[in-house]
Amino acid sequence: MNTELRATQRLLTAARAERQLAEHRFRSVFNQQFQFMAILSPEGRVLDMSEQLPLDNGAVPRDQVIGKLFWETVWWQHAPEMRARWPERLREAVRAGRP
Repeated sequence: MNTELRATQRLLTAARAERQLAEHRFRSVFNQQFQFMAILSPEGRVLDMSEQLPLDNGAVPRDQVIGKLFWETVWWQHAPEMRARWPERLREAVRAGRP
């Protein structure tokens, strides 16, 4: 049984290392984009976002954006017509099963 436990532990360690590498690769690409990118939940909440542009240019702390509805973030306050369109755009994307 001890052998099985060690084998399981090695598998878990390898899986964690693989996940960390995949996360590192994702972050490297995601945060090097020149345009703003966000990952939203099906309800429209910001789950993640690229780091460089909106936070640097908008001076908004990350914790004030993550978890908020995308159209209620500071970037859309000046554009009420866009704020009104975002919920329907998101519903269309969810129905279509694509971003």
